[in-house]
Amino acid sequence: MIFVGKMKYRYDSKKYFIKVIFSSVFISFLMIYAIIKNIMNFNLNIYTFIIIASLYELFNVYIAMCKPVEIEMNDESLIFRAFNKEQKYEIKDLKYMMTKELANRKLYLRINNYSLCRGRYWIDTKSYENNQELYINLMELERKINPNQLKYNSRRRVKDVKTQAVK
Repeated sequence: MIFVGKMKYRYDSKKYFIKVIFSSVFISFLMIYAIIKNIMNFNLNIYTFIIIASLYELFNVYIAMCKPVEIEMNDESLIFRAFNKEQKYEIKDLKYMMTKELANRKLYLRINNYSLCRGRYWIDTKSYENNQELYINLMELERKINPNQLKYNSRRRVKDVKTQAVK
């Protein structure tokens, strides 16, 4: 592992307020408006879609904890915290860890038997303290758990070809 000891990565509080809290408050008001409009004219319309999408987003933020405010990593465990809750994974028990890398070092992380309520995380690594270190440690942990994954094999081959070309 690259990390030694206990590493805590905290989301920048201003960014978390704007990206998560403020947007979920806005979504709540939008959902209330859509419910009122849907009651006035009940049928399957755009307001029904807004209600479903709003419920899903609020569920992800507050119940499933998909956008953690703090990530703690050490040699034994990986802990995600948000809204006075935490989800802890023992590293020795991790059987599956997959990241989908998106633009600007954003990650969609799935762990073990991920489900609607646990094991799915949207991590905007650029918004955390020590963001470079967090990104590298998550990638290294994924490589340790899934060493035969295609993205690591192809990167290793490209690295081997580059080192052979230099020689």
